[in-house]
Amino acid sequence: MRKSAILSALLVFVATLLPLPAAAAAPGEGAVIAKYYAWFDQNSWTSGQPSDLPSVTYLSSDRKAIERQVDQARAASIDGFALNWWGPDNPTDTNLQVLLDVARRRNFKVTVDVDLNSPFWANEGDVANSLVYLRRYYADPAWYRFDGWPVVSFYGIRKYSVGTWSMIRSVADPNLEAAWLGEGDQFAYLGVFDGMHPYSIAWSPNPSAQLASYASRTRAYGGKLWVATVMPGYDDTHLGRGNGFTVDRQGGAYYSNLWQGAIATRPAFVMITSWNEWMEGHQLEPGRSYGDLSLRLTHDYADAYRASLAG
Repeated sequence: MRKSAILSALLVFVATLLPLPAAAAAPGEGAVIAKYYAWFDQNSWTSGQPSDLPSVTYLSSDRKAIERQVDQARAASIDGFALNWWGPDNPTDTNLQVLLDVARRRNFKVTVDVDLNSPFWANEGDVANSLVYLRRYYADPAWYRFDGWPVVSFYGIRKYSVGTWSMIRSVADPNLEAAWLGEGDQFAYLGVFDGMHPYSIAWSPNPSAQLASYASRTRAYGGKLWVATVMPGYDDTHLGRGNGFTVDRQGGAYYSNLWQGAIATRPAFVMITSWNEWMEGHQLEPGRSYGDLSLRLTHDYADAYRASLAG
């Protein structure tokens, strides 16, 4: 046998003894994104509706407040914000533009959570036209992408049927150029959407088991993105809702347990509900009653989540 043939055979044999390299993570995998609300003014803090008050009250239109929030989030190992978006020609869109500019300068990511409760949309045609408008932002270097696809998440998708959503997408994203993340527990919507996540899990007596169930049902559709939701607690009892309830933060234990349950499902990325929805009491932003505890926990668990994907 020639020496070259012997060498080749030896190399093949050695290769069989070496461990296979881990699969490369998709760009954007392992991200931690927090839902972000950009419609606060001074009346928000005196209305009696917040479950708590931020350590520093602010206007959502204040660029310095946005800069502070992005810096706090980055220090807590959060990769980006999903801004609750009501369409063009209103403050949520104006504040989105400022947030994108701030994020661009800070290596931070931004997407939107399209809110189907927007007061500016009367019908599915308005939604479709607004989503056409939204596409202008996808090329921004600060826009969050998963595996190259610009990500857009949605809240309240059950407002329309699966068939209506199919029509909306045929207008707004006819070439399927974005990753649309639906919300809720109606998995038939995965016929149109590219992934699913729950907005809230606080209602469940066993949220970690609920996340595991949702992950399994999402993946049953094949090739769909499972995005786990974590939240530090819940309190909407100041809003006058007939079904309002409270889930105690338990000194951080509730949040820690939910993070552990979320990590166990190996999600494509994690969505935090929320950075600053003070009216429903699931905010991470530093508050007067709990300080920065939620941010410190986020830092540790976000890093643990990323490490779990690398293992």
